[in-house]
Amino acid sequence: MKSIRTTTFFLVLLVLYACTSQQRHEQALQKVKSIINEHPDSAMKMLDEMEVHADGFSKRTRMQWLMLRVSAQNKCYVDFTSDSIPKLLVDYYDHHGSPNERMTAHYLLGRAYHDMGEAPMALRCYQDAVECADTLSKDCDFYTMCSIHGQMAMIFNEQHLHKESIEMLKLHSYYAQRDHNVLSSIKGKELQMLSYFAMDDTASCFKLTEECHRLYTANGFPEKAASIYPTAILILLQDGQWQRAHGLMQEYEGASGLFDKNGNIAPGKEKYYYCKGLYYMLTHQTDSAEFFFRKLLGFHQNRDYEAYKGLQNVYHERRNADSVMKYSTLCEQALDSIQKDDQSDALAITHSLYNYSRQEKMAAKKSLEAEQTKWRMTLAIILVLLAAALLLYLSYQKRRKKEKELGEMNTSYMEAVKKQELLKQELQMLEIDRDGIIESKQKEISALQKEIERYKMTFDNLPDHDKEAAIMGNKVVHSFEDMAKGKRDVPMPTEGDWQSLIGLFSKNLPAFYREILLNDGLTKLEKEICMLCRLNFPNGEMAVLLDKSTQSVTNIKSKVNFKLFGEKSATSLKKNFMRLGM
Repeated sequence: MKSIRTTTFFLVLLVLYACTSQQRHEQALQKVKSIINEHPDSAMKMLDEMEVHADGFSKRTRMQWLMLRVSAQNKCYVDFTSDSIPKLLVDYYDHHGSPNERMTAHYLLGRAYHDMGEAPMALRCYQDAVECADTLSKDCDFYTMCSIHGQMAMIFNEQHLHKESIEMLKLHSYYAQRDHNVLSSIKGKELQMLSYFAMDDTASCFKLTEECHRLYTANGFPEKAASIYPTAILILLQDGQWQRAHGLMQEYEGASGLFDKNGNIAPGKEKYYYCKGLYYMLTHQTDSAEFFFRKLLGFHQNRDYEAYKGLQNVYHERRNADSVMKYSTLCEQALDSIQKDDQSDALAITHSLYNYSRQEKMAAKKSLEAEQTKWRMTLAIILVLLAAALLLYLSYQKRRKKEKELGEMNTSYMEAVKKQELLKQELQMLEIDRDGIIESKQKEISALQKEIERYKMTFDNLPDHDKEAAIMGNKVVHSFEDMAKGKRDVPMPTEGDWQSLIGLFSKNLPAFYREILLNDGLTKLEKEICMLCRLNFPNGEMAVLLDKSTQSVTNIKSKVNFKLFGEKSATSLKKNFMRLGM
């Protein structure tokens, strides 16, 4: 009887532990859901950290984790190379999910097919996703509905189905409004201009230009309002209305924020040089026109065609028959290349349609084969996951223990330095007082100096990776990591917090402190981003700490990298900081 009671007691404890664990996992997933749209990189980090507990997930928890992980990969622009996990999500949520979950699963499967070059299958999945949605419910995921119609518009535009693309973009804007996403709603209207221009509907282009400019301005996006004009400028110049075009060009170049100090436009926007060339042709400034037409060369074959076409007109104006013939030939060759690519695209679309039909016929056969190998694959995956989880867990525990020890040492060192500085200040104030008090303070300072030297000697003799761990384990860094999580009850960093972080760098990374934090050429914001970048904070967490957008953080990193190291890329900034040494 006693044995039965003991067994029952331990079974109850086991059940209670399992329930508590599942509850923690559910709370963590809810936290991920709350940040995944705004900070997908932070969400991805949290989901990756949860992977070590994957063996203990219930089936529903595991499927929720998989869904959020695939969603985060999609939002972080990770290309899908397989449809296996999205298919698994569709199979599960079609039987066990809410309308929003079913819609998301079908949407993610569509994204996988799109990345794999299967446009027709992607389109079908998007249509299935729309059919799953309950748009009459107040809980409908309008954010995902907006994304679905944006992706459908992209496919139609790639296949030159401009009317269909416009319809999808209208729905994109409608659902963005339902989701209270003003910027995305306006962007959906702006993108329609490309299809209207391709259809030669200039009236609709001008109407949308004025509407989007008004909406961007009214909602506090002045740079986006100024950047709306290129299509209207091109239409006006092609119609010979260079005076009207000139006014729009001045606003575009002066207020859009797309031009550097040398007048070079942001990458991907080079088509505007063709507009500049046309403007100077219309105003009989052929030297300037030639300069901008030549700037187009080498960006893209469409740009080459426009450049050759423009240069042909320049030399025609100069009555240089040899050069006219040369650029006429080059223009024809570029046009032939564009047409060949269009034919290749059409062939690729036909091929994907054939693959779609073929895959439908093979689905039953593959399903049978998959069922036969399913148990073997499941067993192998479980064993691999268990081994990987164990290795990750042991490595994580060892690293955390060492980081904690080194962090405590570093914290003690910083506190000793701070206390010594305070005592020095007190000593200066007490120099006029009794000799006994001065002697006492001098002894305290001497003791602290020895302690500091001991800490410094220990720190200096550590290998670089242990020094790095000591710095990362400092409580100042941990406090910034807590603030970067974006919790409602955690305040933003104060000026005192930033000064503490600067103190950490001055004592532990003197080369970085000297070269970066004492550099008068950098602004306060740029220095703060440099510190966070050196401490391995992702762009999403930097955005939270600095109350900026992720794109703004990326732009500033790129700007700082160019200032300091002459490199325009944001990705190499951390690597360049590491070269400064410890």
